Amino acid sequence: MCNLSLFLLAFLSFFPLTLCVCQRWVSEKLSVESLRDLETDLRSLFPFLLQANEDSQESLTSFPRRDTMGSFLPDSSSYELLAVIGRGLDNLMTVNLARYRPTGEHVAIRRIDLESCTNDMVTYLQGELHVSKLFHHPSILPYKSVFIAENELWVITPFMAYGSARDLICTHFTDGMSELTIAYILLGMLKALEYIHHMGYVHRSVKASHVLISADGQVCMSGLRSIFSLIRHGQRAKVVHDFPQYSVNVLPWLSPEVLQQNLQGYDSRSDIYSLGITACELANGHVPFKDMPATQVNHQPCTIIESLEQMEHYLMSISSPLKSSRFPLSLWFISSFNDTHIHKTSAFGVLFTFIFFNDTM
Repeated sequence: MCNLSLFLLAFLSFFPLTLCVCQRWVSEKLSVESLRDLETDLRSLFPFLLQANEDSQESLTSFPRRDTMGSFLPDSSSYELLAVIGRGLDNLMTVNLARYRPTGEHVAIRRIDLESCTNDMVTYLQGELHVSKLFHHPSILPYKSVFIAENELWVITPFMAYGSARDLICTHFTDGMSELTIAYILLGMLKALEYIHHMGYVHRSVKASHVLISADGQVCMSGLRSIFSLIRHGQRAKVVHDFPQYSVNVLPWLSPEVLQQNLQGYDSRSDIYSLGITACELANGHVPFKDMPATQVNHQPCTIIESLEQMEHYLMSISSPLKSSRFPLSLWFISSFNDTHIHKTSAFGVLFTFIFFNDTM
């Protein structure tokens, strides 16, 4: 088995543990004296790191269901367009910074030229809007209002002042972010993906450009256009065989099982692979395989870095009862440990022996 695949499978098993450990590591790390040694631009760019949230264990069902649609008027005259801050969807979409006239609040407006969209693309957009009504989570970008203005579809969202994680890499962290920053961003992504998977969906477009950061430090996942439901006829399907449309720009992040397009299919674990690739993107300043032809992405041999060899050896030595079912669902893996085990030799203890955590606590 490819070493990178082994690592990503291990990452899947430790997924909920990573959420817990990452939160604890961020909270404790931010309070120690070594924070002074962090780069100056990190402190100036991310003042909100000093306010790391300590509520990573909240229940998925504890979030209040809020009416995200309709909280802003569906009228183009209520918005003053200030500047173009982005483009996308093959240049059919323009993202504007705007001011909401009734309150003076700044928002982001995605304006999509419907006349230039094909019927398939319109259906594609309808799927995104449908899902956005279902999701209510602080780590997922909410849609405040959606309406048609002349020949354009307008989607109103909160203005994320720091832009995407990819924007920050391009402007301030060209050689990669610090471990503290990466941990903070990954924590928000983990929360969002845990909720998305709990709701029975596969994101299929996890990458740094779909991770947005607000002025107060809230990390939000976006990019819901490629999302796919595992629910079929009232039951949760075990695998998906659908290949995401308009996925050329996301190929380097897609997992091997998605790219192979075979009868075995894939499931929500493919998002965990994409999360691992995004972590590499944040750490190195670029995505792996970025210069490789799309037809060769799935055939590149991979190596494992020295600090991860401990995880590989650990996985190969797992006892047979756990080994036979260690990767079906991450929550099953976690439930096999009680509080006593956690304080002894367990996955929790192993995580804290890795260089990534050990050198920074």
